[in-house]
Amino acid sequence: AHSEALNLDFYMRGNRFWVRDSATGEWLNFLEAELAAHEVTKMASDMERQAHETTRLAYDMERQARLSAEAQARELRAELDRLRQSE
Repeated sequence: AHSEALNLDFYMRGNRFWVRDSATGEWLNFLEAELAAHEVTKMASDMERQAHETTRLAYDMERQARLSAEAQARELRAELDRLRQSE
């Protein structure tokens, strides 16, 4: 089909819809471009989610390390107090 107003030709090839610029002969596959843009957006969203998860895991690991170090420091202080009392 051809649109005089848009100066575009419309085709169905297999299960794909194609558009051709009548003036330049350039094929414009809007569906393919839209699908590719959607895929890029989805990949960016997935990467952002992974970055947030990595940041959260790093924070959790840092918190656990700090809590462990604080517990160890308390144990060492308690041991030091016991040693001082036994002198």
